[in-house]
Amino acid sequence: GFFKSTLNPYLIEPLNNFQNKQINKQTFCFASQTGKSTLMHIALLYSISETPSPMMYLMPSDQMARQISKERIQPMLKESPTLSKLIPKSDDDITNLSYNFEDCIVHLSGASSASKLSAFPCSKIFFDECDKANVRNKNEAGAIQLSANRLKAYGKDKMFVLASTPTIDSGQETIWNHLKNSTFKQFNVPCLKCGFLGSIQFAKSNESFWIKFEKKINKDGDVIVPDSVETTRMICPNCSHEICTDDEKNSMISDSRSKWIATNPFADESNQGYQLNSIYSSYISMKDATRLFLEAKNTDTLQDFQNSFNALPWKHHIEELPDIIQLKQLEGEYPRGVVPKDSFVVITLDVMKYEIYGIVCAHTCEGVCHIIDNFRCETFEQVDVIKKKYSADYVACDAQYETDYVLQKLYERGNKF
Repeated sequence: GFFKSTLNPYLIEPLNNFQNKQINKQTFCFASQTGKSTLMHIALLYSISETPSPMMYLMPSDQMARQISKERIQPMLKESPTLSKLIPKSDDDITNLSYNFEDCIVHLSGASSASKLSAFPCSKIFFDECDKANVRNKNEAGAIQLSANRLKAYGKDKMFVLASTPTIDSGQETIWNHLKNSTFKQFNVPCLKCGFLGSIQFAKSNESFWIKFEKKINKDGDVIVPDSVETTRMICPNCSHEICTDDEKNSMISDSRSKWIATNPFADESNQGYQLNSIYSSYISMKDATRLFLEAKNTDTLQDFQNSFNALPWKHHIEELPDIIQLKQLEGEYPRGVVPKDSFVVITLDVMKYEIYGIVCAHTCEGVCHIIDNFRCETFEQVDVIKKKYSADYVACDAQYETDYVLQKLYERGNKF
């Protein structure tokens, strides 16, 4: 039967690309719940029906390949009026890991073994969740490279399809690296008020629609998640219009003006790439986005939110530890947390994306500056507690990031901030 794209119109262009012989590679860096696996299965079944040839469908493990074959792909084969006619009569020709049709053979396999990836030349490879595959040692290339080698014999009549939620941005064997080398398209939607066309993202942006919410704080300075979630809305960067309902969000996505726009002008048109986060999904509400972010922040699982929801790689920031001996030599006569008598105390803050970093300094009448303490917190209410603890005279804050939010918080606290 026909695939209905009402709920996810962003799948139309990638699916139509399978009719275009000028395109031989597609990369789908999609978040969860956006239709990535559905896209892969439809593309595989379309290829079996319309462009039969030797094919391979890869998953990170044999177990995952068997499961996806049994629970998703085979039922679709049997339910399709067109494809059901192609199913061989012998049960031996259709197993969980092999489909032997009259005009083509499809192998389903796990990518955990290098030998499996080098034994079967084919014209089309569908590699699902490629970032989770782990094939590499000092004598072998990675899973993506090994699987790509299976296409060499087919020249222009080939298609290499990679799909995954990202993990990290490191090296050739990542979906993000292949996306960066493609056309790197993002799905742009129109503002229903001013007509501005832009992509959607979670973080604040001057170029894209973004999710905004107010942090509701309890008396202990902790974020009240349910109350904060209720303030969620999406902001148009052009006219500041607030999209407050999911019906309006979904109308923007299904609008006839919505389209994929390439962000990499230097890529070859034969190498198409698409990036999509979970906010585009009709199954995910804007409030879900805020709730998932706050829960991830509270449980220290921001990497999963960045990967699975934002469809962005997680970057590990590694710095060398300071020399402990040299650090010891910098210590003054006052231990940490002790404020020198008759000193002028200033707290300095730097508001980051997820946290506030601060340093407490005491300036004495002799002209010496002592670093009393340093801290990391989430809200200005927690800063209030620290200010009271050290009887700080002033709090100075960098307002470069989240400027309107920071200035509002400083204004609420009076001229000592």
